[in-house]
Amino acid sequence: AAAISSATVGAVAGHVAQLSFEAVGCRTVQLALQEARVDEAAKLAAELRGRVREIVESPHANHVLQLVVNLLPAELRDFISEELLGVGAAVARHRYGCRVVCRLLEHQPTASAHRAAPAARALVEEVAAALPRLVRHEFGRHVASTLIEHGSDEHRGQVARIVLENAVGNAMNRHGSYIVEQALQSCAEDDRAAIARDLLASPAGLVPLGRNQAGCHVIRAMARSAGGSRDEVLAHLRMRATEIAVSKYGAGLLRELGIHP
Repeated sequence: AAAISSATVGAVAGHVAQLSFEAVGCRTVQLALQEARVDEAAKLAAELRGRVREIVESPHANHVLQLVVNLLPAELRDFISEELLGVGAAVARHRYGCRVVCRLLEHQPTASAHRAAPAARALVEEVAAALPRLVRHEFGRHVASTLIEHGSDEHRGQVARIVLENAVGNAMNRHGSYIVEQALQSCAEDDRAAIARDLLASPAGLVPLGRNQAGCHVIRAMARSAGGSRDEVLAHLRMRATEIAVSKYGAGLLRELGIHP
């Protein structure tokens, strides 16, 4: 057998699960994973099998699982996705679990590797199906954002459709506004145009957005965009500047865009 590549790897072998749940121990495990060869890291990670659902809720052990996802090829860590199947939506809304799901979305297997890591693809689709419950959620919106960035065109289309169900309401939501803003930047051109049309349906409709802290971020995103929506949003703001300026958020937005009530 090949010699163990580092003393740290040898020290944690056989104790990975226990150490991962400890504040100091989880750092030791992460160091060992970083120092290990791929075959050694896979053996260390295998000690976490059967405990993934517990790990994703741990303030310490979740960091170990995130690193496993970052370091190992999909087929060597597919057990993580496998153990999360059926609870993907709940984990995506968990304070710590959302981080693990984000890493899994960032490191989705390539099309050629899907056969070797079948659970990974299934988990992505399970999470995508839960998008309506994620876009306005404090932690779930991070997963929705990662899916926009690292998912397929179909996933981005799903996000756009959810945003369009209530574009103004989502734009005024503290968490949903981040997704609306990202959709305006990253979704397909037709979807971006449809969202902008909904938000700019009338000058009066921009008033509640402009008075709302979250809504102001979305207006800034439209004002920064190229094309007709920029000119239209600036025109609407000028028409309703007096009404928008009564809010401190609106007043700041108008100053930033050089619009005087």
